[in-house]
Amino acid sequence: MTTPAPDARLRKTAEESVQRWLDETERAVRGVGADTEALRKHMTGVTTEQRRTWWAQRVQDDARQSGERLLRDVIRPRRAELADQVFVLLQQKDPRPTEQELGRPTEDTRRMLAGLAPATAAGGEILARVEAATDAVAELIGRVPTLDALRTGKIAELALARQSLVSPFAHVDQVVAAAARLALPEYPQMAIADEVAACTAVRGALPDERRFPEDSDRALRQAMDEAVHRGADLTLEEQRRAIVGPFDTALAATAKSIEEITVRVQALDAAFGAYTARVSSAQGTTDPWTVKELVGFYGTEILGTLCALPVEDARKVLMRLADRQRSEAMSQFQRRWPADTPQSTLRWAFSRLAEYVPYRTDRTDLSPMELMELMAAHLSSYIRSMRGPNGERWEP
Repeated sequence: MTTPAPDARLRKTAEESVQRWLDETERAVRGVGADTEALRKHMTGVTTEQRRTWWAQRVQDDARQSGERLLRDVIRPRRAELADQVFVLLQQKDPRPTEQELGRPTEDTRRMLAGLAPATAAGGEILARVEAATDAVAELIGRVPTLDALRTGKIAELALARQSLVSPFAHVDQVVAAAARLALPEYPQMAIADEVAACTAVRGALPDERRFPEDSDRALRQAMDEAVHRGADLTLEEQRRAIVGPFDTALAATAKSIEEITVRVQALDAAFGAYTARVSSAQGTTDPWTVKELVGFYGTEILGTLCALPVEDARKVLMRLADRQRSEAMSQFQRRWPADTPQSTLRWAFSRLAEYVPYRTDRTDLSPMELMELMAAHLSSYIRSMRGPNGERWEP
């Protein structure tokens, strides 16, 4: 004769049944996305082996974190609640399970006991959460080809944008090389130094484009990790924003750099063109000594002052100050306008010197040497007689 099991026996059976079901559920949760090869087979739309490996790891990490959170926050804390509900179901069984049935369960009894936990309210809620988590992983796997293609497209877009910088940067290098080939190269290099520095700053501020794919991966990983910690799943649009964010930042910076380098290259060309047109070109220089003497006496700022003059005026100034062996023009000019003369005043003085009308004579009895001496004396006299910008006389 069989004896109905007492409540204590039903309670023990309920707890054992729940534990078995929770163990099975936990194994199922941990198994979601665990098969790497199966994951990779679902990612045939991803173009490279390296990216398939990255995405498989990403899916597995996401599934693992989601599963751990589900076990920690939803499943394990409800063990006692589940046992109580299964205990009630066992009590409500008619006929009530016997000691013999529970002590030596048949296959039918085992199936009955296995079905109790999922049949409870708590068990149903747990199953729904497990199913939702499994569906979320499957949905992520399905999105992978689209998301990776988006990343690949942004890499290509950034590379194309960066191509617009290749030519301006190469042009800067060409101008620097051209300056180095001129006579007295240190002077054209000084004349373009500020513009070259500005171009170099634009180039230096441009981040390495190779880092942005990694930044994109990092942004997506962070967004997904944060979503898991919140107990939420990212939408496709949220994942897209995470992927493109670093690229859009890079594209905006590239557009700004293109705009800046365009302006800087124009300024560089203007500075180099001003120097070569007035002072020195690939065909030679007006007089290396004249340029060197002016820079040595007035400082490198004098190059900017010369380059600010009209081309013909600058050439006339350098020509008239050039012949140190037969003319006192340079020494007279330096005495008239000493080293501490403001550059604005020197520019004014250069303009007056450019206006100088060379000595002319109809005399035919003069030797070439005598004529040159008269011309030099006339120029020196002109320089000594030059008034200041406000009409002031020079008192030697």
